Amino acid sequence: MKTNSLALNSIFNVMYRGINILFPLITSMYVSRMLLPEGVGAVAAAQNIVKYFTYIAALGIPTYGIKKIAEVKNDAKSTDKIFSELFIINGISSLLCTVVYYGAFLTQPYFAEERVLYAITGLSILLNTINVDWYYQGREQFHYILIRSFVVKVIALILTFVLVRDANDINQYAAIVVFSLGANYFFNIYHIRKTTKLVFKDLHFVKHLKPIFILLASSVAIELYTMVDTTMLNLSQGKDIVGYYSNAMRGVSIIRSVLVAICAVFLPRMSYYFTNQRYDDFKKLVNRGLLILVYLSIPTAVGSIMLAEPLIPLLFGESFSPAIVTMQILSISIISVAISNFLGTQVFVTLGKEKQLLISTVIGAIANIILNSFLIRLYQQNGAAVASVITEILVTVYQVVVIYKSDLLSIKWTDILKMIAANIPMALMIVLIKNMPIPSLLQVALSVAIGATIYFAMTYVLKLEASREMVDYLKKFLGRKRKS
Repeated sequence: MKTNSLALNSIFNVMYRGINILFPLITSMYVSRMLLPEGVGAVAAAQNIVKYFTYIAALGIPTYGIKKIAEVKNDAKSTDKIFSELFIINGISSLLCTVVYYGAFLTQPYFAEERVLYAITGLSILLNTINVDWYYQGREQFHYILIRSFVVKVIALILTFVLVRDANDINQYAAIVVFSLGANYFFNIYHIRKTTKLVFKDLHFVKHLKPIFILLASSVAIELYTMVDTTMLNLSQGKDIVGYYSNAMRGVSIIRSVLVAICAVFLPRMSYYFTNQRYDDFKKLVNRGLLILVYLSIPTAVGSIMLAEPLIPLLFGESFSPAIVTMQILSISIISVAISNFLGTQVFVTLGKEKQLLISTVIGAIANIILNSFLIRLYQQNGAAVASVITEILVTVYQVVVIYKSDLLSIKWTDILKMIAANIPMALMIVLIKNMPIPSLLQVALSVAIGATIYFAMTYVLKLEASREMVDYLKKFLGRKRKS
């Protein structure tokens, strides 16, 4: 099987994440103006509840499956077997969670206020029975993922413009979100026939149960500290407060997704190196990925904090202005989330440190619940944002300590200091641009373009390895395009 370079895979994955950012961003800009804060909050609250069930249904397969498929990607028979075992486990789990969700839906008064909305969003759990994204990522088929996602997102965007016209159309919007998810899954199932097949003989499920249940526990803990804020806001505050927080988090999550995409492609390759005892290559890859993330996340966090004021009204409308401070607070977590996502879901899983991943997420879940219990009462959505930032930092610190003790890290502190120093002229330029009497859109565009150029130039002059490596990536990519 032909395998693309990490540089090319990173580009495909960034483009894929870009599509997953651009289209939902356009959708959110439109929907926020149609549904207003209360409508956005109602949909976000329903999706938040459904996500609990979806993550339990998925067990730890979305991460574990990538690792296992990557290990056997050159062996068709083993690939068929691993795929079939995980597909069946996922299907059974998803069906059970669907039954539990709709059982609660029919009997609990919590769902009575927005019964149709919760009925629609609950279909996401059922659709998870055919979720095989982990298979394509394990085989590093990022080109296919990119094309599939683009087609589905275009259709969903058109449906949104046609069907969502005012504040009463929350059910239509929820249905479009579910359709988008289901269309991706059905495309996957149709396409997978070309590369693998479902088998039923000599399957062994038990060997997968321990690692996926450990990853499940980690996933549940992660979701507790990433979703409990929305849940607690929904229970104690109004739907408009949930809407402010939801869109502030959406803005920050967009930025996080781009950073995560750059190094998300490392997991299949790291698993392959580690399984084949290429430990030097594995260690280099760990440090390379971490260095790139730190290099990109520091200026991104600074820029996000500084540009939240023009960005929130620009994206979601003036009615969401209370979310500006919320986004500025959440932007601090961009650095810690980028690092913890890489270390936790990629390095820990490759090393078989699922228990350490579980411990880090349990720490986060406990801290988040405690902090939210009093900060939300005091500061509403901003209190939830502070709790989220502190939680993410605690999780990241624990994971960095574990990896450091494993003798894997070799990043120089002087490099990080150079990155921080390079942010100073960038920040000064952004302040200058923000004070110009120009439209908000132009302020943001100029700040991003000129600020990024200044930061990159500074780090290149300071001879940072990450900036030099990105130049090499770009040269290789452009050279490949010229040859083709």
